[in-house]
Amino acid sequence: MMKKLWGDNFWDPKTKLWSRAKTLQRQVRGFNHFVLRPLNNLFKACKDYEKHLERQDVVVSSSEEGKGGGGGDIGKWMRRLGVSPNSAGLKNKKGDRLVGSRLFGALMKGWMPAAEPMVKMIHQHVPSPLQAQKYRSEILYAGPQDDAASRAMRACDPEGPLMVYISKMLPAGGSSSSSSSSRFLAFGRVFSGTMKSGEQVRILGDDYYPGAKHGLFVKPVSSINHVMGPYVEAISGRVGPGAVVAIAGIDRYLEKNATLTTAKDAHTFVSLHHAVAPVVRVLVHLDKRAARGAAGDRLPKALRQLSQADPLIKVIKSEEVAGGFILCVGGILHLDVSLNDLREKLGPSLADALIVSQPTVSFRETIASESRETAVAKSANKHNRIHATAAPMDKGLLEAVCAPESKSDLSDFSISSDAKKRARTLVSEFSFDPATAKKVWALHHNQQLSSCNMLVDGSRGSQYANEIKEMVLDGFAEACAKGILCQEPLTGLQMTVEDFKIIADSAHRNARQITPMARQCVHTAQLLSDSRLLEPYFELTLTGPKSAEKGIFTTLRQTHGQVVDQKGACSAGDFVEIAAHLSVRNSFGFTKKLRENTKGEAFVEMKFSHWDAVPGDPRDKQSEAGRVVLQIRKRKGLKPDIPHESDYQVRL
Repeated sequence: MMKKLWGDNFWDPKTKLWSRAKTLQRQVRGFNHFVLRPLNNLFKACKDYEKHLERQDVVVSSSEEGKGGGGGDIGKWMRRLGVSPNSAGLKNKKGDRLVGSRLFGALMKGWMPAAEPMVKMIHQHVPSPLQAQKYRSEILYAGPQDDAASRAMRACDPEGPLMVYISKMLPAGGSSSSSSSSRFLAFGRVFSGTMKSGEQVRILGDDYYPGAKHGLFVKPVSSINHVMGPYVEAISGRVGPGAVVAIAGIDRYLEKNATLTTAKDAHTFVSLHHAVAPVVRVLVHLDKRAARGAAGDRLPKALRQLSQADPLIKVIKSEEVAGGFILCVGGILHLDVSLNDLREKLGPSLADALIVSQPTVSFRETIASESRETAVAKSANKHNRIHATAAPMDKGLLEAVCAPESKSDLSDFSISSDAKKRARTLVSEFSFDPATAKKVWALHHNQQLSSCNMLVDGSRGSQYANEIKEMVLDGFAEACAKGILCQEPLTGLQMTVEDFKIIADSAHRNARQITPMARQCVHTAQLLSDSRLLEPYFELTLTGPKSAEKGIFTTLRQTHGQVVDQKGACSAGDFVEIAAHLSVRNSFGFTKKLRENTKGEAFVEMKFSHWDAVPGDPRDKQSEAGRVVLQIRKRKGLKPDIPHESDYQVRL
């Protein structure tokens, strides 16, 4: 019977026979007849019972409910479902009988209570911390697997150093849907050690590594709580490994994810990866009158609270507008919800003063070929020189590092200690030259910017290379954050330093000389290669009746959508399901066009899919990529023309 409820299986109520095709009007799909129709009849009976009570203005006794009439069907349904008419679950707190949709919900809960099977399922299938942490710690912990913290987590040791993974922020009221709360609880799991209220812990941000001063706070825990649905209950004693807790008093020192520990040499947990990328952004700021005085501080506070409540939101301080911020979200619908929450946090007095720009799209810059010649850059004092070449990163390596399941031995070059293991991985899996693999200086993977770039030291016998390494890395990171085409993040670049010419006097090779020189060299190498502009794409799932199929394809044609799959077009009988890819910049207004072309019969589900190149050469102003670059440069206040390589390249 279960197999007949799915797919093209039709039931004939008259002959009591099944068929694979609908040949008669009376034939009904199995799921509709045996599942949806009974539920619809039950809901209708609950609504009829409500109307019956409104007409009679009396409460029908249980003996009358089974006799038919205005609300008689409800008694039959109760007997079928095995629910007593006098059950406490069918009455509200005042003792009055439930009616309408509330009665329907109570009957379903009495017939199929979800609590008991849910608890059984968790008990049977979710492993205990003693079992799970043996493999969870290897995936979640960014540090070496043989240090004290890692060993304590695998053993679930209450006597080991405290390690707590904060995965999200909850509004202090306990409801994750609350947008008005100004304080948050840090929600996470204790992996090792024990913790109690009032204890001081080290709060490690995502950008922290052992020995660093940034991203580190040492603060006391105000209180530790259990969260049970909408209720928050304080814990008076200590909590140990395996406990899932909500911690109060530390929300000012973290935003989304964090690590709490008592060990001074502990590393952080890895950041959470999300399938949705914040590719749509708007500029938000208050008008001049509202921005004056103390009221101007409410916008950054409200944006911080919004970012804490929603892990998919990213907030960046604007360099173009004083007091402005760039709000990055996953799509137009996400933007509408986020702006509504932001206005609620600002309050009625400032909500009307909020100025929101038109939505724009995040782009990425990359290169499609090796640089035509060696890029050369000099320091401002003319005493230092760097020679480098650029090439596209290996696609397999790029996918491996950027994938959510990527391991730290490929992504965390700055804090991982096992350089030999990284080199072996690059040689065995990605065919790197052994000498080159040992001299990889950095593999910057910025999840928030969806970018990944590699820096390799290919110089031989260069003096002072190790002394200026950190300065070169800073310049490399700055250049990758803002590419030369239109100051969008750079990705997919493998830069190899061929030679250094560094002055012996340390006073003339400081950060003010080396970092700008390295940044200029990256930009020069990009100009000497075939640059490309990347844009984000949504994956669309369009569903509707067959009569709306023409309208769906018309909408995709109008917005330059690309049909990917039509295999499931007839799997739902009277409905079609079409998969397509659509660039995010063409998705604005897509839902409205779809509604107009299909008369409201079709609907669409969008989710982030991938990045792909904008057609054309960005240097050609007549191409599509050139027009997009020109628009971005004008919006950012840059000169219309892309700099020429001769403006950056140093001729010897």
